[in-house]
Amino acid sequence: MLFPLAALLCGAALAQGVAGGALPSIDAQLFRPSVDASTLLGTDDSYVPDELTGTGRLLLQWAHQPLVYYPDQGDPIDLVGDLYQLDVLGAVAYKRLRLGVDLPVVLRSLGDASDPETGVGDLNLDLKGRLLDRRTHAVGLALGSRFSLPTASTLAPLGADGVGWSVHGILDAQLGDALVALNLGTVGTPTVELENLTWDDHLYARLGGSYAITPSVGLGAELGAHAPYADFGNADAMPAEALLGGWLRPSGGDWVLRLAGGSGITGGVGAPKARVLLALAYEPPVAGPDRDLDGIVDAGDRCPDVPEDLDAWEDADGCPEPTRVTVAVVDQLDIPIDGASVHISGAGVVREGAAGMKVDLEAGSYTVVVRAPDFDARETIITIPAGAPYDALVRLDVVPQEGLVAVRVRDADGEPVDGAVSFGDRIPEVTHKGSVHGSLPSGDWELRVEAQGYQALRQVVTVHGGEEVVVVAVMHPILVQLTRERIEINDSVYFETARAAIKAASFPLLDQIAALLEEHPEVRRIRIEGHTDSRGDDAYNLKLSQERAAAVRTYLVEHGVAAKRLSSVGFGETKPLDPREVEEAWSQNRRVDFWVEERSD
Repeated sequence: MLFPLAALLCGAALAQGVAGGALPSIDAQLFRPSVDASTLLGTDDSYVPDELTGTGRLLLQWAHQPLVYYPDQGDPIDLVGDLYQLDVLGAVAYKRLRLGVDLPVVLRSLGDASDPETGVGDLNLDLKGRLLDRRTHAVGLALGSRFSLPTASTLAPLGADGVGWSVHGILDAQLGDALVALNLGTVGTPTVELENLTWDDHLYARLGGSYAITPSVGLGAELGAHAPYADFGNADAMPAEALLGGWLRPSGGDWVLRLAGGSGITGGVGAPKARVLLALAYEPPVAGPDRDLDGIVDAGDRCPDVPEDLDAWEDADGCPEPTRVTVAVVDQLDIPIDGASVHISGAGVVREGAAGMKVDLEAGSYTVVVRAPDFDARETIITIPAGAPYDALVRLDVVPQEGLVAVRVRDADGEPVDGAVSFGDRIPEVTHKGSVHGSLPSGDWELRVEAQGYQALRQVVTVHGGEEVVVVAVMHPILVQLTRERIEINDSVYFETARAAIKAASFPLLDQIAALLEEHPEVRRIRIEGHTDSRGDDAYNLKLSQERAAAVRTYLVEHGVAAKRLSSVGFGETKPLDPREVEEAWSQNRRVDFWVEERSD
């Protein structure tokens, strides 16, 4: 773009020098084409192949007014008015490293301060090393560096008067058909003092994005900017440029044609009013290694160590796919059966689900067992082929609508217990010698068994038409009872000797207490008291009783009782039930009591 007088020349003396042909030793050609970017022109991407490869490209460009001098009086002077340049680029890559070269050939430089010129620019040597491969990682990462040699042969300001260098990081990501790349680095260049800025070592950034419409055609956009450290923040010293373009690889072959155009978006050195680029590149597609020998190169192989099964189903991703199997269950009229369950086993796998389930299985034979209410269960063998999704159809026969049910009520020792048995909302039936028999329609039924002195039992019983189901209901004695003031227990809480560890024999009792509190939310708070007998030290007994009461509280909390409903306290030997010093009294005094502290009713 345009560059003001105050930002370019050192006062009137340099102004006279311009008129006499003396030009500043600054390189107005800030645009540096990428040696090997696959879809962009000025922004490097991170990819470097592992195989030995070579590429070359010719880049023809025209830049209009990259450097203009404005005197105090008179018309502006185009120091570089129109630049026609051919960049000859080449690169060779091997084992994550790429070495490149860029030779700018000035075909014609036109300006008001010098005669038309032809020559060469500063020769650039370019090195890039890949750290992360974007094909196998979320992002790609590489480091790049460039060295510029002062080989410019023109009088126009198209070369520096010393060696230049740059180091930059390259970060990119492949997002489907889109590629986004960021270059951020620092440039070392000979210092040029101008009137209100110093052009010296500077920060530079390049951001590019491309989209592949097809594998052979795509579009791209790029933005580049520079900012010298010595004059950071000076708008006159921060050139920026934008480009839009695209590429074409005819017939997917070895040659790539690229075209782009753009302009500077700020004023400054090297930001032209307009720039047009046309590139022809020889870039043979690199197939890359194929470790699993399935014909899909590792770069595009999601499973590079496992060969594709090549069964004409999703063979392009490089991974062997199991067959997607759908199990449909129908009756003899091919009407789908609701509520059918499916069990598949074979080849070391077991799958369970409902009718219509979709499951991925390797090709082979499997045993399928299907059950449904009011239908005969069926076991069959299905053979799954490799390839496209497969539908397995299983037909079931209708069975009688009712099934037989036998309920046998027993205590923990297996002895018959008489009580009342009911299914759902049906009238309860009284057992005879602990048993009851009958028939029920197919389906799931809630069974309830009640017997005096025992906890009520509830469970779900599934009845199949034409079949008999036998249920053994094991009843457990009622060990706890809620009164107004306390929870009465018909047993004791047993602990390990001289310890607060609860014995397993007490778990059923404590489980009943937890269930009782769940059934009675009106009981808001229970106090758990621990007591010991009179043997032993008083302080030791007090501490032991506190720990035992706390252990009971912890057990109940772990089994669903809200902690805020429980408190615990230990009284040691201070509250005996029987003051005698005999074994019978000691046994009674070692106890845990449960007192109601608060209730909502």
